[in-house]
Amino acid sequence: MTEVNNYAFESIEVNEYSVKCDGGDELMGHPRIFLEIAKEENKVICPYCSKIYIINKIG
Repeated sequence: MTEVNNYAFESIEVNEYSVKCDGGDELMGHPRIFLEIAKEENKVICPYCSKIYIINKIG
């Protein structure tokens, strides 16, 4: 069964609570920033490009 992504913007699963984002595209990117995922939220949204970083829950 395929899991449905309910987010309008790109979501990326990560294994760390600290992530960096630069927009990913050299021409349309943004300054590299570092984001912290709050353990209560389990996700963080980049204020520049709206990419959503979600902590990968194993188990």
